[in-house]
Amino acid sequence: MISNEPARRRRSISFWGLLEVAVVCGGVATVTGFLARWGWLLELTAHFRLQLAAALTVQALVAGFGGRRRWAVGAGGFAAINAMLVLAEARPNAVGDFGPNTPRLRVLSLN
Repeated sequence: MISNEPARRRRSISFWGLLEVAVVCGGVATVTGFLARWGWLLELTAHFRLQLAAALTVQALVAGFGGRRRWAVGAGGFAAINAMLVLAEARPNAVGDFGPNTPRLRVLSLN
C-alpha cells in the first residue's frame, strides 16, 4: 500500500550537538548540586564536583578550538565554579599543623 504522506526526515546526530547536550547536562548538574538541601536526588549531583570540573574543562577546550565560542564560555564558567568549590575544600588548614611533641593517633581498620 502506497501512502501519500511525506517521508519522515531523520535528524542526524552531530558531534557538536552531542557536545552541546553534554555542556547543558554539566550545567544542570552544577546548579542542582547547590539545591541539595531540598532533596536527596539533588544531593547526588553535589558529590561529583571534581569530575564535573574536569569534564567541563575538556568540553570548553573542544568547543573553543571548534569555534563554538558561546558554548566554550558556558562550559568554562561551569568548570570554574566546580573547580573553585573543589579547591576551597582541598586547601590545607592550620588545624592540621602538629608539633613534634603532639600525641599521635593510629587507626587500623580490618575487614
